[in-house]
Amino acid sequence: MCLPRRLAAIGLAFLFFPVTSAVARTASPAVIQSIEIENQGLAQEIPGVLPVKQGDLYDPAKVEQTVSYLKKWGRFSEVSVDADPVPGGVVLRIHVKDGVIISGINIYGTYPYLSTRIRRMITVHSGDVYDEALALAQTDKIEAFYGRQGYEVTEVTLKPKFNEKKNTVDLNYDIKRGSRYRIGKITVNGNTVFPQGYFISQIDPLILYKPTRMRKSIEKIKKGYQKKGYLGARVRLSDLGKNEEKGTVNPVIEVHEGRHVDVIFRGNRRINEHSLKKVMPMFTDGGSSRYEIDASVKAITEAYHRKGFQEVTVADEQKDLTPDGSRIAVTFRIHEGPQTRVKEISIAGNEEVSDRKIKKGLITRENTITQPGYYQPRTVEQDFSRLPALMGARGALDAKAVDHDVRLNDFHDKAHVTFMVEEGPIVRLDEVRFQGNHNLEDRLLNKRLKLHAGDAVSPPQIDADKEALTVFYANRGFPYATIAADLQRNGDRAVLTYKIEEGPETKIGEVLVVGNERTLKKAVLRAMRIRPGDRFSYARILDSESQLRRSGSFRSVNIQTIGLTEREPVVHLVVKLEEYRKLVADIGATYDTDNSFTGELSLSQVNLGGTIRRANIRILAGRDIQRGELLFKDPFFIGYPFEATMNVFVERNLKPGFHTKEGGGSLGFLREFSPRATFLGRYELVRTFFSDVIDPTGIPEEDHTTSKFSFSYNYDHRDSFGDPTRGYLLFSGLDISNSLIASTVNFIQPKGLAAYFFPLGNRTTLMAFAHMEGIKVFGSDTLARNDKLFLGGDYSVRGFDQDSVGPVGSDGRPAGGQLLIAATFELQTRLFNNFKLAFFQDNGSITDNFSQVSPNSFRHSAGVGLRYVTPVGPLRLDYGFKLDKKAGESVGRLHFAFGYSF
Repeated sequence: MCLPRRLAAIGLAFLFFPVTSAVARTASPAVIQSIEIENQGLAQEIPGVLPVKQGDLYDPAKVEQTVSYLKKWGRFSEVSVDADPVPGGVVLRIHVKDGVIISGINIYGTYPYLSTRIRRMITVHSGDVYDEALALAQTDKIEAFYGRQGYEVTEVTLKPKFNEKKNTVDLNYDIKRGSRYRIGKITVNGNTVFPQGYFISQIDPLILYKPTRMRKSIEKIKKGYQKKGYLGARVRLSDLGKNEEKGTVNPVIEVHEGRHVDVIFRGNRRINEHSLKKVMPMFTDGGSSRYEIDASVKAITEAYHRKGFQEVTVADEQKDLTPDGSRIAVTFRIHEGPQTRVKEISIAGNEEVSDRKIKKGLITRENTITQPGYYQPRTVEQDFSRLPALMGARGALDAKAVDHDVRLNDFHDKAHVTFMVEEGPIVRLDEVRFQGNHNLEDRLLNKRLKLHAGDAVSPPQIDADKEALTVFYANRGFPYATIAADLQRNGDRAVLTYKIEEGPETKIGEVLVVGNERTLKKAVLRAMRIRPGDRFSYARILDSESQLRRSGSFRSVNIQTIGLTEREPVVHLVVKLEEYRKLVADIGATYDTDNSFTGELSLSQVNLGGTIRRANIRILAGRDIQRGELLFKDPFFIGYPFEATMNVFVERNLKPGFHTKEGGGSLGFLREFSPRATFLGRYELVRTFFSDVIDPTGIPEEDHTTSKFSFSYNYDHRDSFGDPTRGYLLFSGLDISNSLIASTVNFIQPKGLAAYFFPLGNRTTLMAFAHMEGIKVFGSDTLARNDKLFLGGDYSVRGFDQDSVGPVGSDGRPAGGQLLIAATFELQTRLFNNFKLAFFQDNGSITDNFSQVSPNSFRHSAGVGLRYVTPVGPLRLDYGFKLDKKAGESVGRLHFAFGYSF
């Protein structure tokens, strides 16, 4: 979609209301003497939105535009404008009736489905004007959904809760699920192939009846007949046989088997039967008539052609196996011929445009280790027709495709493809000019271009540069700018002129917020990247929408424009919000083999005082850890686009090497430069008290205070957070602790990690991960045990107990170290649905410095695991084997955990 259309699309969606417009017609142009607004509640905001002002000439089109603007606002259930003649002109009387705004939509009784799934089906949203008929219509949609899931006579009740003071309404939908039917007796008529148990297993009466599932079962039964050779079999559910009294359905299935077809392949050495059947209409559509057989011959031939078998021949032969024709054999005799691959592609006649650049744009590919390079005459013809455009994109504007030739070797298994071209001169730019740019300097526009003086002319790149300039103008206050490219050529030199019509500079007028029952308007403006009076910017509007979503206070955010489609110099913004509930409670439990069961209770005030700030109380309790935390978060600290967090906590932690009680707090600032790149700065002050000290003289276990500054940068280029298959993740950080700011120990702690995900086909991914971290202590300070680094367990080197990789103290417990080096390699392949099989190999070393690092300091493990992928990460079941098992150690260890091991 071109940018002007994209910009216009922002302003197209709006609510429709019953509208009347009584406009007096005057004989000659009249002046608007005054504008009277009947709605007193919004009397201060309405004038700023209107496209007409006192003193303007009366124009009926502008009056209609006024009605349109007020409707797009989405606040009014009725809008009308009267133009009454008065001496010297007209008086505009604007009648608007405040609509009742939907402030929230609550759906109760959705089990066993999530409420978000139900929400996706309904067409009313928070921020809309309440329409009783439309709100009631949603009950039918919800009931129909549950009916499709097998819940008979489901009742959905709408209970609107009005707030007359705020003129809002909460829509409360209460779902009372109907009963589901059990599957009783299954009757099958017309079957001679399968035993009764086959139909029972496909329909599975142990699972309650569901219409969609019954349809899938019928389709599976049909496929089963086809696999048995009854290609034209028809299977249908003739009667559901509901028994209301017993609460059962007794399905009657009618089967028309048709004739049995033995499909036989002869001569298919290079493509197996299964692959051929997947493309044959006899199997995909079902049937064995002359039409399906002929279509299958064609499909087999095309499948071979795609694999480079250009001389393949396919013939069919049909034979009756029974006198009555109830069983036939269809034989496909395939003469594959040689499989031809492209040995070499040669370009003749080109001088400046290299073969490599031309080949890069061809569909035909040479045979390499990673590229099969099958020869297909059709793609060669397509490439021949595309050659002038491919070379023209490299500056050869007069290039012609003269001829092409394909030579096969004696065995016809290798093809040499030659394209003959006339390159002509390479046209280069002498100068790039701008014409009509009165508000933006040439220097700024030049920075947006890829083509500059001295470059070869490329028409596709010129189009891309035009788009880039249009976007730049739209983000600098000129959304109506149009740009044309004029290329004046003189032989092999050219001058490119971008002719610009900037249009009027456009400003943001009013920012109208709808749906903010609890949120203060000034808080919404604080979160936005664009404000009243700013220059129009398409990018900043999208950024504002994104930032409001990321705040966590709103279920949905949508910013629309008023005046953009009319090309007005002042554009208003309508911010439609759907707020979350004021208080959110989360209860959860986790389990992993290192920490056993851990329960969590979290209470969040998601929109504290309507300021889009968040307060959270979190309680964590388990066998090894108990923690209480109070967290405050401001997603737009003092109006800047970074997130501020402050927390205080108390914690008890039982680690294999030490037991601690801690209390403290932190203050952090997170800056998101893009959805992939973030920077975090944080200060933390923690007081630690040790307990269960066995040998305090061996390794420091003294109560101490840690005061440190932390800085980190994270760049995430993975294609998915929960189930990445390609991309990479980079992290670097630095912690600084200094006794001048209350710390017991002076140290710095640099850290870094990298993870790379490399796809191997459609189902398999190779993951590589490396992690290095060190602590440098200054002077005679001694690092306490809880500040040291540890390895081993569910989330590092698997096969080992938690923290067991590395030195052991005089008390026999893990002592940790000051230098950590770890690497992991994992191969994952998808089995079915969300299940994956994994093979891994982990390595890790814990020492106090680099001089102690050696092959002997590393521990190694390998193993196999099963993954169940969820939207937020995998559930892992791993077993790791120690590859360097020492005397007295176990062979390995079973791990059950959530998330990746790194």
